[in-house]
Amino acid sequence: HEVVVISGEPMVGKTVILKRLADRLRQEGEVIVFAVERFFGASLEHFLHSIHMENDFQRVLSAIGTAPLRCILIDGLDWAGIDQDKKRILNDIILAVQRYNEEHKKRGGVGEYCWKLVFTVRKESAETIVKHLSLRKNLADRTISFYEVGPLTEEEVATVVDQFPKLRSLASEGHLNDILSRPLVLDILTLPGISLSLKEAPSVLTESWLLDLFWEEIVRLAEGARHGRGTPDQRARFVAALAQQSTLSGEHLQDDPLYSEAIAGLISDRIITREKGEIRFVHEAYGEWTIVKMLISHRNVPGFLNSCNESLTLVRPFRLYASHLLEVERAPEFWAELLDSLEQQEGSLSPRWYQDALGVPLSSPLQDEILPKIGPYLLERNGYLLSKFL
Repeated sequence: HEVVVISGEPMVGKTVILKRLADRLRQEGEVIVFAVERFFGASLEHFLHSIHMENDFQRVLSAIGTAPLRCILIDGLDWAGIDQDKKRILNDIILAVQRYNEEHKKRGGVGEYCWKLVFTVRKESAETIVKHLSLRKNLADRTISFYEVGPLTEEEVATVVDQFPKLRSLASEGHLNDILSRPLVLDILTLPGISLSLKEAPSVLTESWLLDLFWEEIVRLAEGARHGRGTPDQRARFVAALAQQSTLSGEHLQDDPLYSEAIAGLISDRIITREKGEIRFVHEAYGEWTIVKMLISHRNVPGFLNSCNESLTLVRPFRLYASHLLEVERAPEFWAELLDSLEQQEGSLSPRWYQDALGVPLSSPLQDEILPKIGPYLLERNGYLLSKFL
């Protein structure tokens, strides 16, 4: 296939697989690696110039090597559904590859010397995003292949648990297997000093509960009970600033001497990383979880959405926030109040936020517990909310 799309749920390790693939392919051929998150500028030409690549991309494709295996690996296709500039640059790359391959074949070149594209994308948005890119051509002529990365198998989880006995009690509970089988979750739970007992864990380890653990135990160091550099408040403020800057604004955050201790500690705890003076989250989920905490602390959620121009980067954090109200806070009244506040903003906010909040109970792994609790709110005003829910 000319194009391979690696999809999977969040936190299953798609990016790690792409990095391993890059290492392997470098031994056999030529590889170019991009991350859509890092695209910026109005065009591919502008972006390439910013990373000190003087030649146009078509010339680069023609000039690189003579190896029969030539691959361009691109991480994070999801960003193309959020940012139009990133989508434009991505489309330029796809079109340049298609143009090169067509010209190569017209000259009598063999197919194995064509450039191939490999992407990673979250499962929930895989086909939608692909259909809105220049990859439509590959869908039509079936030169595209979707490969889904599943969670770790029970055997793979057992291998990790053997190395970290403190996870045994959790792993022994079969209903926790789904979230324990995501490598990023295991990475969090195996950090030094994380205190986690089965009594503290809910009946199902939901992501909304996990983000609370991440915030309290890792970002805030369990209010100083866990060893780490930087004060809890300093670490929390810096992480919130990073989420505001990188996840919501799409801009980079530089080193800040006022937060030097916190930055060192957050790097040590594998929450952030520093590359050429720029600070980034190690995983995009950490930025999303931080935004959830910002939403929790914000009294006027519709106002927050408006202040961010309803950025599509808020979609997943907003869903997690609505889930948190029902799964962690166990407060169906807050969920109903959120729906009321969003409905009052009809006309000034997109209806997507109302629909997403309304549908959260149906996608929750705690659905059987939640539905009876929201029942009374669905039946109020002669079943007004129930009719919308159905």
